[in-house]
Amino acid sequence: MLFYLLLLVTLVKSQVQHTVINSFNNNVICVNNVCYDANGLFVSGGNGCYVINGKIYKNGVYLRDMTPMDYRKLEIYNQEVNRWSVDLQDSIQRSFPWDVRNPSHTEFPWNMMSRDKRHINDQNRRHRHKRFMPFPVVPYFC
Repeated sequence: MLFYLLLLVTLVKSQVQHTVINSFNNNVICVNNVCYDANGLFVSGGNGCYVINGKIYKNGVYLRDMTPMDYRKLEIYNQEVNRWSVDLQDSIQRSFPWDVRNPSHTEFPWNMMSRDKRHINDQNRRHRHKRFMPFPVVPYFC
């Protein structure tokens, strides 16, 4: 697949602007501001702001290198996403009623065919809170 992608880049080299970016583990090839990884998988359509190998691109055009402050923002964002994931799992587990068949909240607590056997009173239902969990804001580097 990579051979055919490189062949395509070579054939149209005179007609289009292309860039080969050395990404973390694979090369990213951008043709007319559309980027693909070495396996031919779509990476970016060139619109918006994205970071590849410490370089910031806006609408497919190199803008600047990442700064230490940018890396710090990215690290904080990753920590917030990890915290959000844990909170989401906790929220999902708490949204199910406690059941003797599932005291650890690790499995779906009932089977849809046994609704009559469930003992959920209205008081327990009222105490379950639904939380709105917004996803952390992505740092914007452009």
